[in-house]
Amino acid sequence: MSTLSPYIALEDKQRDRLFAGLREKLERHCGKTIEISYISAFHIAQKQ
Repeated sequence: MSTLSPYIALEDKQRDRLFAGLREKLERHCGKTIEISYISAFHIAQKQ
């Protein structure tokens, strides 16, 4: 999340507090690790 523009735009202290709060809630509800996956899709078309 730290590389996304809305979060980069935050002041350092505000961003740190936000991430610390998110980390705390995730650890409390999901444990120390969470499984994530990424799906990429693309479409190829031919102009006629």
